[in-house]
Amino acid sequence: MGISVTFIGGLWSILFNADLAAFIPHFCLGMTIWLFMNNAISEGAMSFTSASHIIRNVKYPYSAFVLWTLWRNVIVFGHLLLVYVVVAILFPPEFGIPMLYLPLGIVLVILNLSWMMFFLSVCSTRFRDIPQILTNLLNILFFLTPVIWVKGQLRDFGYIVDFNPMAHMLDAIRNPLMGLEVQPLTWLILSAMALVGWSITFLIFARFRHRIAYWL
Repeated sequence: MGISVTFIGGLWSILFNADLAAFIPHFCLGMTIWLFMNNAISEGAMSFTSASHIIRNVKYPYSAFVLWTLWRNVIVFGHLLLVYVVVAILFPPEFGIPMLYLPLGIVLVILNLSWMMFFLSVCSTRFRDIPQILTNLLNILFFLTPVIWVKGQLRDFGYIVDFNPMAHMLDAIRNPLMGLEVQPLTWLILSAMALVGWSITFLIFARFRHRIAYWL
Protein backbone atom coordinates (compact mmCIF):
# COMPACT_ATOMS: atom_id res chain seq x y z
CA MET A 1 0.00 0.00 0.00
CA GLY A 2 2.80 2.41 0.88
CA ILE A 3 4.57 1.75 -2.43
CA SER A 4 1.33 2.31 -4.36
CA VAL A 5 0.70 5.62 -2.60
CA THR A 6 4.24 6.80 -3.32
CA PHE A 7 4.48 5.94 -7.01
CA ILE A 8 0.87 6.07 -8.20
CA GLY A 9 0.08 9.10 -6.06
CA GLY A 10 3.14 10.91 -7.37
CA LEU A 11 2.25 10.06 -10.97
CA TRP A 12 -1.38 11.15 -10.64
CA SER A 13 -0.38 14.40 -8.97
CA ILE A 14 1.72 15.19 -12.05
CA LEU A 15 -1.05 14.19 -14.47
CA PHE A 16 -3.64 16.25 -12.56
CA ASN A 17 -1.15 19.08 -12.02
CA ALA A 18 -2.06 18.94 -8.33
CA ASP A 19 -0.19 20.06 -5.23
CA LEU A 20 1.70 17.01 -3.95
CA ALA A 21 1.18 17.95 -0.29
CA ALA A 22 -2.60 18.04 -0.81
CA PHE A 23 -2.97 15.18 -3.27
CA ILE A 24 -0.95 12.45 -1.54
CA PRO A 25 -3.08 12.47 1.68
CA HIS A 26 -6.24 12.67 -0.44
CA PHE A 27 -5.15 9.71 -2.56
CA CYS A 28 -3.82 7.66 0.36
CA LEU A 29 -7.03 7.95 2.38
CA GLY A 30 -9.17 7.53 -0.71
CA MET A 31 -7.57 4.20 -1.62
CA THR A 32 -7.49 2.98 1.99
CA ILE A 33 -11.15 3.73 2.67
CA TRP A 34 -12.25 2.47 -0.74
CA LEU A 35 -10.46 -0.86 -0.23
CA PHE A 36 -12.18 -1.18 3.13
CA MET A 37 -15.65 -0.51 1.70
CA ASN A 38 -15.08 -2.57 -1.45
CA ASN A 39 -13.76 -5.63 0.38
CA ALA A 40 -16.42 -5.42 3.11
CA ILE A 41 -19.25 -5.33 0.57
CA SER A 42 -17.74 -7.98 -1.73
CA GLU A 43 -16.91 -10.41 1.05
CA GLY A 44 -20.09 -9.57 2.93
CA ALA A 45 -22.19 -10.68 -0.02
CA MET A 46 -20.71 -14.17 0.43
CA SER A 47 -20.96 -14.32 4.23
CA PHE A 48 -23.62 -17.04 4.16
CA THR A 49 -22.46 -18.98 1.09
CA SER A 50 -18.87 -19.20 2.35
CA ALA A 51 -20.14 -20.54 5.69
CA SER A 52 -22.72 -22.89 4.18
CA HIS A 53 -21.13 -25.96 5.79
CA ILE A 54 -21.68 -24.40 9.23
CA ILE A 55 -25.17 -23.03 8.61
CA ARG A 56 -26.46 -26.36 7.33
CA ASN A 57 -25.19 -28.28 10.37
CA VAL A 58 -25.13 -25.88 13.30
CA LYS A 59 -27.83 -23.56 14.59
CA TYR A 60 -26.01 -20.25 14.77
CA PRO A 61 -27.16 -16.61 14.51
CA TYR A 62 -26.96 -15.48 10.89
CA SER A 63 -25.80 -12.06 11.96
CA ALA A 64 -22.62 -13.58 13.42
CA PHE A 65 -21.32 -14.51 9.97
CA VAL A 66 -21.81 -10.98 8.69
CA LEU A 67 -20.21 -9.49 11.81
CA TRP A 68 -17.19 -11.77 11.48
CA THR A 69 -16.67 -10.61 7.93
CA LEU A 70 -17.13 -6.97 8.91
CA TRP A 71 -14.77 -7.22 11.88
CA ARG A 72 -12.06 -8.86 9.77
CA ASN A 73 -12.22 -5.97 7.30
CA VAL A 74 -12.20 -3.39 10.10
CA ILE A 75 -8.94 -4.91 11.41
CA VAL A 76 -7.39 -4.82 7.93
CA PHE A 77 -8.57 -1.23 7.56
CA GLY A 78 -6.89 -0.30 10.82
CA HIS A 79 -3.60 -1.77 9.62
CA LEU A 80 -3.82 0.06 6.29
CA LEU A 81 -4.39 3.35 8.12
CA LEU A 82 -0.84 3.07 9.44
CA VAL A 83 0.28 4.14 5.97
CA TYR A 84 -1.66 7.37 6.40
CA VAL A 85 0.07 7.97 9.73
CA VAL A 86 3.36 8.17 7.83
CA VAL A 87 1.77 10.39 5.19
CA ALA A 88 0.32 12.67 7.89
CA ILE A 89 3.79 13.06 9.40
CA LEU A 90 5.22 14.10 6.04
CA PHE A 91 2.20 16.23 5.07
CA PRO A 92 0.52 17.32 8.34
CA PRO A 93 -3.25 17.96 8.08
CA GLU A 94 -4.97 20.98 9.57
CA PHE A 95 -5.94 20.05 13.10
CA GLY A 96 -9.30 21.48 14.09
CA ILE A 97 -12.94 20.90 14.96
CA PRO A 98 -13.70 18.80 11.80
CA MET A 99 -11.52 15.99 13.19
CA LEU A 100 -13.94 15.60 16.09
CA TYR A 101 -16.53 14.27 13.62
CA LEU A 102 -14.38 11.25 12.74
CA PRO A 103 -16.08 8.85 15.22
CA LEU A 104 -19.50 9.81 13.84
CA GLY A 105 -18.29 9.23 10.30
CA ILE A 106 -16.88 5.80 11.14
CA VAL A 107 -20.08 4.76 12.93
CA LEU A 108 -22.32 5.83 10.04
CA VAL A 109 -20.11 4.10 7.47
CA ILE A 110 -20.05 0.85 9.45
CA LEU A 111 -23.83 1.01 9.99
CA ASN A 112 -24.37 1.33 6.26
CA LEU A 113 -21.81 -1.29 5.33
CA SER A 114 -23.36 -3.77 7.78
CA TRP A 115 -26.87 -3.54 6.32
CA MET A 116 -25.49 -3.75 2.78
CA MET A 117 -23.53 -6.87 3.70
CA PHE A 118 -26.52 -8.44 5.46
CA PHE A 119 -28.90 -7.62 2.62
CA LEU A 120 -26.55 -8.87 -0.10
CA SER A 121 -25.67 -12.05 1.81
CA VAL A 122 -29.36 -13.00 1.96
CA CYS A 123 -29.87 -12.23 -1.73
CA SER A 124 -26.71 -14.09 -2.74
CA THR A 125 -27.91 -17.33 -1.19
CA ARG A 126 -30.84 -17.29 -3.62
CA PHE A 127 -29.14 -15.70 -6.63
CA ARG A 128 -25.56 -16.94 -6.85
CA ASP A 129 -24.51 -14.57 -9.65
CA ILE A 130 -24.93 -11.48 -7.43
CA PRO A 131 -21.26 -11.46 -6.24
CA GLN A 132 -20.04 -11.34 -9.86
CA ILE A 133 -22.48 -8.55 -10.73
CA LEU A 134 -21.46 -6.71 -7.58
CA THR A 135 -17.77 -6.88 -8.51
CA ASN A 136 -18.44 -5.26 -11.87
CA LEU A 137 -20.65 -2.61 -10.28
CA LEU A 138 -18.01 -1.71 -7.70
CA ASN A 139 -15.39 -1.40 -10.44
CA ILE A 140 -17.60 1.16 -12.18
CA LEU A 141 -18.33 3.01 -8.94
CA PHE A 142 -14.60 3.32 -8.28
CA PHE A 143 -14.24 5.67 -11.23
CA LEU A 144 -17.43 7.56 -10.32
CA THR A 145 -16.23 8.12 -6.75
CA PRO A 146 -13.65 10.80 -5.88
CA VAL A 147 -10.99 8.34 -4.75
CA ILE A 148 -8.16 9.70 -6.90
CA TRP A 149 -9.82 12.89 -8.13
CA VAL A 150 -11.67 15.73 -6.42
CA LYS A 151 -15.22 16.90 -6.92
CA GLY A 152 -14.09 20.31 -8.19
CA GLN A 153 -12.57 18.71 -11.29
CA LEU A 154 -16.06 17.78 -12.51
CA ARG A 155 -17.02 21.46 -12.69
CA ASP A 156 -20.64 21.56 -13.92
CA PHE A 157 -21.05 17.82 -13.33
CA GLY A 158 -20.31 17.88 -9.62
CA TYR A 159 -23.86 16.76 -8.91
CA ILE A 160 -22.79 13.24 -9.92
CA VAL A 161 -20.92 12.97 -6.62
CA ASP A 162 -23.97 14.14 -4.65
CA PHE A 163 -25.96 11.15 -5.96
CA ASN A 164 -23.17 8.66 -5.21
CA PRO A 165 -23.62 7.04 -1.75
CA MET A 166 -20.08 5.65 -1.84
CA ALA A 167 -18.75 9.20 -2.20
CA HIS A 168 -20.58 10.30 0.93
CA MET A 169 -19.28 7.30 2.88
CA LEU A 170 -15.78 8.11 1.68
CA ASP A 171 -16.00 11.78 2.68
CA ALA A 172 -17.43 10.94 6.12
CA ILE A 173 -14.09 9.38 7.08
CA ARG A 174 -11.56 11.06 4.80
CA ASN A 175 -12.53 14.68 5.38
CA PRO A 176 -12.18 14.62 9.19
CA LEU A 177 -8.83 12.86 8.92
CA MET A 178 -7.64 15.60 6.58
CA GLY A 179 -9.04 18.34 8.79
CA LEU A 180 -11.76 19.22 6.27
CA GLU A 181 -15.43 19.83 7.00
CA VAL A 182 -18.05 17.25 6.04
CA GLN A 183 -21.05 18.63 4.18
CA PRO A 184 -24.36 18.50 6.09
CA LEU A 185 -25.80 16.70 3.06
CA THR A 186 -23.41 13.82 3.69
CA TRP A 187 -24.60 13.35 7.29
CA LEU A 188 -28.22 13.54 6.15
CA ILE A 189 -27.80 11.01 3.35
CA LEU A 190 -25.81 8.53 5.45
CA SER A 191 -28.32 8.72 8.30
CA ALA A 192 -31.24 8.22 5.90
CA MET A 193 -29.43 5.34 4.19
CA ALA A 194 -28.82 3.59 7.51
CA LEU A 195 -32.45 3.97 8.61
CA VAL A 196 -34.05 2.92 5.32
CA GLY A 197 -31.44 0.26 4.57
CA TRP A 198 -31.76 -1.50 7.92
CA SER A 199 -35.56 -1.33 7.76
CA ILE A 200 -35.64 -3.03 4.35
CA THR A 201 -32.97 -5.54 5.36
CA PHE A 202 -34.86 -6.49 8.52
CA LEU A 203 -38.10 -7.03 6.58
CA ILE A 204 -36.41 -9.19 3.94
CA PHE A 205 -34.49 -11.21 6.51
CA ALA A 206 -37.61 -11.78 8.61
CA ARG A 207 -39.45 -12.94 5.50
CA PHE A 208 -36.81 -15.37 4.18
CA ARG A 209 -34.66 -16.34 7.17
CA HIS A 210 -36.13 -19.85 7.33
CA ARG A 211 -35.27 -20.49 3.67
CA ILE A 212 -31.62 -19.50 3.81
CA ALA A 213 -30.38 -22.93 4.94
CA TYR A 214 -32.36 -24.60 2.13
CA TRP A 215 -31.04 -22.17 -0.50
CA LEU A 216 -27.51 -23.06 0.57
